[in-house]
Amino acid sequence: MGLEVISFTIKEVRDKNEYITNMGKPDVARIKRDADVATAEADRDTAIKRALAQRGKRPWPKAQADQERVLAETLSLAKQAESQRDLEVKRAQFLEVQSASRRRPTRPTTSRPTSCSSKWLPSR
Repeated sequence: MGLEVISFTIKEVRDKNEYITNMGKPDVARIKRDADVATAEADRDTAIKRALAQRGKRPWPKAQADQERVLAETLSLAKQAESQRDLEVKRAQFLEVQSASRRRPTRPTTSRPTSCSSKWLPSR
């Protein structure tokens, strides 16, 4: 005759320094924090959806229009800046050419009379 144990259940484990109890506290705190955050987000989403339902509007068309407006303004400003830059470059080139032409000695536009013999000139 002998004793045979098929299964047993541990109901409680204790230690003097409460190491086993403290081991689970960070996990419990993290789980509680996650639950609180999820609850707050759900409450916020519910309030937003209620407000939208009362208003009868959806925020997406307005938000999309705002995004398109901002994009158009940005593209317009970029185009203006590019045009302004091109204008400044052309102005600088013009001023450079103009100052270079002022520094360069000018050639006479009229030709000098050449020395020629009188036999070629008609007589008076």
